[in-house]
Amino acid sequence: MVTHIPWKLVLSASSVLVAFGCWQLGKRVWHNLRSPLRALPGPKGTSWLYGNLKDIFNAENSVLHEQWVGQYGTTLKYKGFFFSDRLFTMDTRALNHVLTHSSDYQKPPVVRYNLARIFGEGVLFVEGMF
Repeated sequence: MVTHIPWKLVLSASSVLVAFGCWQLGKRVWHNLRSPLRALPGPKGTSWLYGNLKDIFNAENSVLHEQWVGQYGTTLKYKGFFFSDRLFTMDTRALNHVLTHSSDYQKPPVVRYNLARIFGEGVLFVEGMF
């Protein structure tokens, strides 16, 4: 029995996947170009996939963060997955502002979903105005 491969369908599906991948890549590049975190100092990423995350996970306690604070100051950026910028601060005024204005700094939907799965939608899950 000979099977016929629908090449037009395969080509169409692969074209859609490539176009979607290019769109996602372009969106990420555009976001990184417009990010205010670009102006902050910080370490260079050590891996294109993991950024600085492997270094952070392999370091003992807060040794790496203390080195970065000594080198770059109390507010810096480091690289996350796929060289995405992540903010790190030990500035007490900035931390005070974020904690006292929690309705302005809500968790992203993915984080909210994961927290709800771990802790449930209880008091620990609530944020914003009461």
